[in-house]
Amino acid sequence: MTEAKDVFEVRVTKETLGEGSESGSIILWMYPEGARVQRGDVIAEFLVDKITLEIQAPATGVLRIKVPAELAVADGALLALIESY
Repeated sequence: MTEAKDVFEVRVTKETLGEGSESGSIILWMYPEGARVQRGDVIAEFLVDKITLEIQAPATGVLRIKVPAELAVADGALLALIESY
C-alpha cells in the first residue's frame, strides 16, 4: 500500500506595480504545463507598460499554467499554481 502525499498549491499572481499599471500580459512561459520547477527559476516573462519583468517560481514543484501567453490580466490575477509536495 502506498502512502498518500500532501500537495500544497502555491499561487503565482500578477502583483500591483504602482499607479497606471493595472494590466499586463505574459509574453512567454519559460516552462511548459506540468514541468517541474525550482524555487527562484524564471518561469515567465511579463510585459507591463513596455517593461518586461521576470516572474520567478515562489516554490519548488509542478507548474500548472492558468493564463495563456498574450492574454491581458489585471492586478491580482492568478497566473499559475505550483503544486508542491
